[in-house]
Amino acid sequence: MCGILCVFGDGATKPHVCQRADQLALRMQPRGPDSRSGAVPLGDKAVVCHERLSIVGLADGSQPLYSPCKRYVLVCNGEIYNHAELEETLAKGRAALQTHSDCEVLVHLFAERSGDLGFLGDVHGMYAFVVVDTLSNTMVAVRDPLGIKPLYIGRESDTGLVWLASELKALPASASVFSVPPGHVWHSATGSADGSGSDTDTGFRFQRYFRPPWDCQTHNMMCGELCTATCQRSLVLPPSECTKKAALVAALDRAVQRRLMADVPTGAFLSGGLDSSLICALMRPHVKDLHTFTVGIEGSPDVLAARTVAKHIDSIHHEYLFDPKELLALVPTVVPLMESHDPSWLVSGVCEYVLSELAAKHVKVVLTGEGSDELFAGYSHFHHAPTGLDLKLEVRRLVWLMQSLVLQRVDRLTMCHGLEARVPFLDLDVVQAAVGIEPADLLVTDDKPIEKWFLRSAFAEHMPGLLPDEVLWRNKMMFGEGVGTDWRDALADSCASKVSDAEFRLAATTYPEDPPTTKLGLFLRQRFESLYGARAVASVGPTWESGKYVGCDWFEDGFCS
Repeated sequence: MCGILCVFGDGATKPHVCQRADQLALRMQPRGPDSRSGAVPLGDKAVVCHERLSIVGLADGSQPLYSPCKRYVLVCNGEIYNHAELEETLAKGRAALQTHSDCEVLVHLFAERSGDLGFLGDVHGMYAFVVVDTLSNTMVAVRDPLGIKPLYIGRESDTGLVWLASELKALPASASVFSVPPGHVWHSATGSADGSGSDTDTGFRFQRYFRPPWDCQTHNMMCGELCTATCQRSLVLPPSECTKKAALVAALDRAVQRRLMADVPTGAFLSGGLDSSLICALMRPHVKDLHTFTVGIEGSPDVLAARTVAKHIDSIHHEYLFDPKELLALVPTVVPLMESHDPSWLVSGVCEYVLSELAAKHVKVVLTGEGSDELFAGYSHFHHAPTGLDLKLEVRRLVWLMQSLVLQRVDRLTMCHGLEARVPFLDLDVVQAAVGIEPADLLVTDDKPIEKWFLRSAFAEHMPGLLPDEVLWRNKMMFGEGVGTDWRDALADSCASKVSDAEFRLAATTYPEDPPTTKLGLFLRQRFESLYGARAVASVGPTWESGKYVGCDWFEDGFCS
């Protein structure tokens, strides 16, 4: 895992541009504290920078990575879990490799296929990577199917240079800012590098490479709307509920094992909720000394439940117990790291910041439970879905929105401590199994009176005893709630006190695009725009402040938890 920064265009390789790129990349050094490439000019029109967090190939995995003929050059932020299997498919097998990096196989596959990205369908991983063709002086940027890893793109109007980076803070203040959509490619030769002829309001043209059969309605990443499209092929589902449950359990078990690929110690976040507890329990047989990490107020629901799970699976358990006043002092530190003005982030974000700080003292990789609530309708607003179809459409929409919500939060607040987070629930095999669940099995009803009933019952039936029943059937709590409601209330009151009534009355006028509806939201918006300007608002996407901004037309009021 790491941070990448790339520049493309006429004049990109000039010394002053290279120096500027190197300085901007330094802003991401917490993402890659182990080594850095500096600014590497390539051909006549490209510069790449890489800040490295060493996870695989510790001794020789520094980037950029080169194809055997040196024509193609790659920088990648991510992990390729099945790199060993992919390496066996190369023309010369593993003999072609120059390093032990899991990412090197990407540049070999790109070279062997002359830039054809069809091989991405065989890749299991999370990634945002850029390949430079030094012969044709072109650049290709790719983001993983669900947007687990970040990638931003912008253009400077005065120089015409295109900039790409893993974080907003690394882009020049004079550049426009947009998020590269998940499952999409940008190519300098066809992607409107000069800003002309683009087919989106970003000024760039993105080509979609990930078209899953379950997404029979194409999601517009930029505006959060759904538009109809034709499925390319039918989705073949297991024939019975029992088979579906078995397939789901097997898929998640495989996903966890894939994500143990590392040359450094691996642990897990353990909130004591269903999702993180399942991940920890599935990890335990494969990790000799499993370290688990919890944050909260002494006596809070998460802390007590996490202790129960840690004892059950016999993990080496670590806790960060705090007083609300202690975490309030961290708000000025955490807000700039978030790179978002989403109010739902701050409650859990400050907790995740201290949790990551604790974990980074013991491991360099953690597995987390993110993605489950989106896939299995875990949020409380799903209870209001009028029909199963409405619920399934909302599940699909939130799967696409995760890239600017929970996934961005996890990325920023772990990587700022040089800690890599992996999300087994978003393995594409798990997603495929989850979308095959009947809508009726996701709705909360009298005979299925708890959210995520299908997931819970699947493990109760096919891996009995994996978790204590009081955890397997524990009601969902938001991360910021489970650590202690005193903290959540103290945070909201503290931030609200920094916004005057007069400022709040003018919020919709001051910020007409996605206007804040609470004082907490306004507090964060003010600070976000002071750091990144109004230009960056489009990179954030819809906020999770209320049903209205989430875009769920059947749930207009209240905080979605």
